[in-house]
Amino acid sequence: MKSNFNWCNLKQLNLLQTFLAFFLPSLFAFWGFRYILPWTVEAGYPKNLMWAIIASIMLLFFVIIGLLLIKEDAKSAGVSIGERLLIKKMELNNG
Repeated sequence: MKSNFNWCNLKQLNLLQTFLAFFLPSLFAFWGFRYILPWTVEAGYPKNLMWAIIASIMLLFFVIIGLLLIKEDAKSAGVSIGERLLIKKMELNNG
């Protein structure tokens, strides 16, 4: 089946959306490492363990939000998520 995906059909982010795309994740990470991490360390948890857990939770949050946004973008473009992410079935090449 031939894909009808065309990059030109996708809308671009405006200046405010671009700013928010960088500002909000940075603010979330700053808040997690500046306030949550010290709070958990003061509660008696090991710093290395809490750093890994907090970073993993924040990254999981970012992945989930990203996938939801990609799903909406794929729906608006009229293609599957796989096509939007440019994931194609790999074929064995014996040549």
